[in-house]
Amino acid sequence: MAGLAQAQAGGVTAAAAINGDLVNADADEAVARRRVAPSAAAFSAESEAQVCERVLGERRHGLDTLLPDAE
Repeated sequence: MAGLAQAQAGGVTAAAAINGDLVNADADEAVARRRVAPSAAAFSAESEAQVCERVLGERRHGLDTLLPDAE
């Protein structure tokens, strides 16, 4: 039974190391993509509208929801 705790600790250590490697690889890939993409387009009105649509969808509201329908 004494070896069981050591084996568990070794497994946790290995899992943490693997997770760290995966996080670093994801971060490196994100940095590489960011360096290729123009930074000005990241915060354009068009990109903000796309993010708003993806995140809020039908829940989006604005002045048009406050104004009466013009019929």
